Amino acid sequence: MFHLNERGWGLTIFLVFIGVFLIAIVLISIGAARIGLAPSKPTPQPTPIPTPSAYHYTQDEFNMAKQYEKDVWDASLRYFSDNYSGVNEKNAIVITSATLVDGHYLEYRSIAGNSCSGYSVVKKEEDTNQVSTYIQCGGVYTTSGYDASFES
Repeated sequence: MFHLNERGWGLTIFLVFIGVFLIAIVLISIGAARIGLAPSKPTPQPTPIPTPSAYHYTQDEFNMAKQYEKDVWDASLRYFSDNYSGVNEKNAIVITSATLVDGHYLEYRSIAGNSCSGYSVVKKEEDTNQVSTYIQCGGVYTTSGYDASFES
C-alpha cells in the first residue's frame, strides 16, 4: 500500500496521516467530555464571610441588619400565606431572599457595603405558621445557624 522510494514518504501520505491524527484527537476529546474525564470550568466559590474582628461595624449598622432579619421574616410569612396556603402540616418550605425580592415582597438590602441575603424556613403547625429566619450581611451580622447552601 505505501511505497517507499529513495525520497521517503510523499507529501500526500504525510498530510493524510496528519489529518487522521487530528480527527482522532478531536474524537477522543469529545468522548472524554461525554464520560466526564475532560476538565470542566471551575465552580465559583462563595465569598468568605468576614469575621467581626476584620470589620468594625457601628451599632446603627447592626440594628439595620437586625431590621433586615425582621423584614425577611415578615416577607416570608406573607409569601407563604399567598403561595402555600394549602401545604401539608409536616412540610417545611425554604423561601430565599432572592425569591422574595423577585416576587416584590422584599427590597434588596446592602449595609456598609455588604450585600445582605438570607432565607426563611416556614412550617405550618396546626393553625399557625412557624418561621425561622437566617440572614447574613457580610461582617455586620450573621444569624446563628445560617447555612449558605439553602440559598443556592
